[in-house]
Amino acid sequence: MTTFSLGATSVIIAQNPALGLSLPVSTPQVGATDSLGNRYVYGHGATTRTVNLIFSVATDDEKTAINNFFSTTTDAGRRTFTWTDHLAVDHNVRRLSHKWQRRGINWWRIEIDMEETL
Repeated sequence: MTTFSLGATSVIIAQNPALGLSLPVSTPQVGATDSLGNRYVYGHGATTRTVNLIFSVATDDEKTAINNFFSTTTDAGRRTFTWTDHLAVDHNVRRLSHKWQRRGINWWRIEIDMEETL
């Protein structure tokens, strides 16, 4: 089970995703630009890693809940949120991108890229 939460809003996905992690990258730069072209600032010398989640059989309701959470609750990726993985470990992350592809009636493949500051 996977949970995305911010404040009182949370989305629970019943399945465990396929998980990809990048190696941690130390960012000596002070700032960067998000996927929408907005500038944001890292803490000096922050270390980040990219997390890739793939839900291969998400339902219409799960797809809608994820899309609404990312577009509205996290303000299209500008706000960080808590991702609770299948081992019940909380991670403070920011969405980089998400995309979906229809796999059948009421079934979707959803891929989510997030950035975690370590």
